[in-house]
Amino acid sequence: MVPDNVINPSSNTENALFPNTILADLGISSRLSALDNLSNSIGSPSSLNAERTASQTLNLPNNDSLLLGDGGTIFSDPTKDIIDAGETSSTIFASDNSQIITGSPDGDTIYAGPGNDIINALDGNNRVFAGKGNNRVIAGSGNDFVTAGPGNDQIYTGAGDDNINAGDGNNFIKPGTGNDAVTAGSGNDQIVLEAGVGSVTVLGFNPIADKLRLGGSLAGKAISLSIEAGSTLIKAGDDLLATITGQAAGVEKALVSADIPLYRYQVIDLGAIAPTGNATQANAINDRGQIVGRSQTTEVSGTGFRNQGFVWENGVLTPLTSSGIKNGGGLLTGQEVTQRGGGGFTSAINDLGVIAGTSDEFAGRPTDRGLVWQREDGGDYTLQITDLPGVESYFFDINNQNQIAGRHIYGPGSTPTASNRSRPLYVEQGFINPLPDLGGDTGTANGINNRGIIVGQIDSDGLNDKTVNTAVLWEKGEDGQYKLTDLGTFGAEGAIADDINDAGQVIGWTAGGTGA
Repeated sequence: MVPDNVINPSSNTENALFPNTILADLGISSRLSALDNLSNSIGSPSSLNAERTASQTLNLPNNDSLLLGDGGTIFSDPTKDIIDAGETSSTIFASDNSQIITGSPDGDTIYAGPGNDIINALDGNNRVFAGKGNNRVIAGSGNDFVTAGPGNDQIYTGAGDDNINAGDGNNFIKPGTGNDAVTAGSGNDQIVLEAGVGSVTVLGFNPIADKLRLGGSLAGKAISLSIEAGSTLIKAGDDLLATITGQAAGVEKALVSADIPLYRYQVIDLGAIAPTGNATQANAINDRGQIVGRSQTTEVSGTGFRNQGFVWENGVLTPLTSSGIKNGGGLLTGQEVTQRGGGGFTSAINDLGVIAGTSDEFAGRPTDRGLVWQREDGGDYTLQITDLPGVESYFFDINNQNQIAGRHIYGPGSTPTASNRSRPLYVEQGFINPLPDLGGDTGTANGINNRGIIVGQIDSDGLNDKTVNTAVLWEKGEDGQYKLTDLGTFGAEGAIADDINDAGQVIGWTAGGTGA
């Protein structure tokens, strides 16, 4: 009898989507050199599960629109939508179309074109020439020089002594800590002032057209203005916030109270797949404003209604297909099947528009599969379903290099009441690989940034059918292999690291204990 989720039972395992498929062994032990006290194995196949765990390659997009550098000079062309400088200081010349540009941690020189660009300069002493268009520039710690051309720009800088030339247009400028200089242009500019280290020197300020916004750190604080050598000094107590050069009058009227929010948000109803559905959930958004989530359908699944993944873009909600080619070595590998479970959970979308997620293959059974959707030339999305041997697999995050972070539940615990055993995984260049762990019962890779750094949690107390999570970070060493760093539990009974940004900042949570 053919299972009810099979679309094409005559398909064989050698599908055109997976040419030259290679098996990648998930039972091989991984070296851990970051911490001396770590176990040397992710668990042998004989002790962790009855059969050797293996996986096939995923047929991921070829990243034609991603330009990845490694130092030196990078020249883009109109076919490249995303530029990533990598780990080494670079000089980047972008093209005229709208691009997403990420610098290196070492400081870069970035020349953007006339499009509407998103520029993430990261740390280091950067020089950013944003050009025309409505750009968003974010610089990390370092002494940065940022200049923008005509357009309505948003400019954010971090710690360091920064020099910002806003250019013409209606600009929003939020300097970081340090002694910064801001030159306003023609237009209606907003400059945010905050308490803390350093101050801002503002040139070209027009008290009629421009505004000085008091940030949240100044809420409830008394603000004073004084005139010195033809300029206005703005203070909060003894803290010099800003010097408005060449303006001895009218500055007070340009101040906007900290009680007025810096940002105003518009709530958008994304809609639903089924008009009668009562559960639609948005889960992730990328820098292009594409949103993915799941929405309830009218199809019955088990004891409830089935959820289906969707992508929302430019006001249109598009259901994602639940049918695709299955790979990974499980039952029905190589055949086209439909996920019949109640899930349909989309967890992440990168700036290339590739979507990662998870759903049950069968209703009411533990059959979660890792999913990847990608848009084809005609605009339709196709689905790949990954079924690793064992129980279930999950894909939780995907970066702009199409690297994926997730989890593989490879077998049950030693008793009927014990939790299933799992290990963290990552996907790179289509190959599914295990991540180092501490030899415990469980592990999950939750987030991955565009530098390829992964965060998650693993069981820290061995194979004993108990889980004591510790937050962890995986980063590649000089040999190209991932090394594990135990971030600890922060005084609690357990801790989980959920996500990491390109600046290396990690978010997560703790459970139990004092949290001290």
